Amino acid sequence: YQPIMDRYTDQFLLLFPDADRTDVLWSIVFLESAFSNLLLQSTLARRVSQGAFDATDLSPALERMVRFFGAGFRELARP
Repeated sequence: YQPIMDRYTDQFLLLFPDADRTDVLWSIVFLESAFSNLLLQSTLARRVSQGAFDATDLSPALERMVRFFGAGFRELARP
């Protein structure tokens, strides 16, 4: 697992060469934590939404995650 995460980290650092390294690393931690939570099908989504939705249908959740994290990573590229 760690070799895969090291490759992701290297690629993110290449994508954002002017970003603060610590910010990039924290962003990766947040991303990985969210994906892990989703893949483990935590009951968090169902509890927070009071049953309006859950994470068992991955497609809508992943679409929202891509938009959410995309915005965060784009922010890293800002001067």
